[in-house]
Amino acid sequence: MASIEQKAQCVLWFHETKSPINVQRAFRRCYGCSPPDTKSIKRWYAKFKETGSVTDLPSCGRPSLSEATVELVQQSFQRSPKSTRQASRELQIPQTSLLEEFQPWIMFQQDGEPPQWGSLVHDFLDETFPDRWIGRGGPTPWPPPSPDITPLDFFSFGAISRTEPLPHQLLTSKN
Repeated sequence: MASIEQKAQCVLWFHETKSPINVQRAFRRCYGCSPPDTKSIKRWYAKFKETGSVTDLPSCGRPSLSEATVELVQQSFQRSPKSTRQASRELQIPQTSLLEEFQPWIMFQQDGEPPQWGSLVHDFLDETFPDRWIGRGGPTPWPPPSPDITPLDFFSFGAISRTEPLPHQLLTSKN
């Protein structure tokens, strides 16, 4: 993506030469990277002739959250990480805006729903600790109301890491 200065320089070169190919050659010589395509150069020139600028016009639609607002939202979630409704009321931001802005970092899990387990984990535990591991679907079931991460989890990880060296390439999810 060309910067505003690079776009302006392309417009100047195009005005001088009237040739997008010559503009591409000059761009490659001047900036040392692959040039924009001819359609982009012509579009920037037409935009400059029409508006006097190569910058994009303000877009319509709902504006995204500003950096200051994002910071306020992050502070709100540090105080109370469980309620998007409360953050929405407190910051006077629509709840849908909060959810859209933070969707990549938020994972919702319904109350009472257990974490998902893959068969690879079960197979590994059955092979490494036959009839000696505690967990959902295992030889000794884990009680449903217990927390997800417990001291037993930390012990198990330590015991596994001491007995089984980790391979350099771990299995990853295919999502």
